[in-house]
Formats: sequence, structure tokens, C-alpha cells
Amino acid sequence: MAAKENAEKAQAINQFLVEDLLGLAGAESQLSAGLLPDPNLKLETLRERALNRVDVGFLATSINLKRI
Repeated sequence: MAAKENAEKAQAINQFLVEDLLGLAGAESQLSAGLLPDPNLKLETLRERALNRVDVGFLATSINLKRI
């Protein structure tokens, strides 16, 4: 059971990095996410934007909601 949970957490982390963090780097991605595109986007801003999205995606995925 622990291996399955670890795999699910790893998948959630990977999804966060690829979709939420790196996915917001492009101007089109920023626009489609309802954000003002920033051509001079700094890593700190990208991190903050990704963390604002993490509540719905990453945390919900990493927690087994069936146990609640």
C-alpha cells in the first residue's frame, strides 16, 4: 500500500512541476489560466502563481480523499 501511495505522490509532484510550474512559463499558458502574461516572468513570480494553483491540483491529488 505504501508503494502505491508513494507513486501517487510522485505523480502529483510531477504534475505540479510540469503543468503548474513550468506550464505557466509561456505567455499563452498564462493567458489561458486567466493571468496577465508577463514576458519578463521571474522564477519567484512563477513559483507564486503555481502555488496559488496547487490547492486544487496537487493537494487534492496527493491526499487520498476516499479516506475522509
